[in-house]
Amino acid sequence: MLDASLASTVFIPSDEAFAAVSAYFGIKLEDLMKDTLKLKLILELHLIVDGALYTYDFVDGMPLGTKVPGKYVTVDYSSGYIGIKASCSDALII
Repeated sequence: MLDASLASTVFIPSDEAFAAVSAYFGIKLEDLMKDTLKLKLILELHLIVDGALYTYDFVDGMPLGTKVPGKYVTVDYSSGYIGIKASCSDALII
């Protein structure tokens, strides 16, 4: 899934994020963990292929390309914290 020779940034989903995703798909968390296709898609959406990024690199509204071709997330500072907006959810970076 990850080419070790490429610089990437990974956002690690929290337990709460996995619970939200299982609710989004309408399946139990245990079943989601067994569905390797959905799980791979979820994890690839958390893999940013725009290089190794640090918090000081983020700019409000900045699109970040994910491992999934054509799928982007967007940096969002509206809460006063660094956030990531995606089509199905929002997350804070902690």
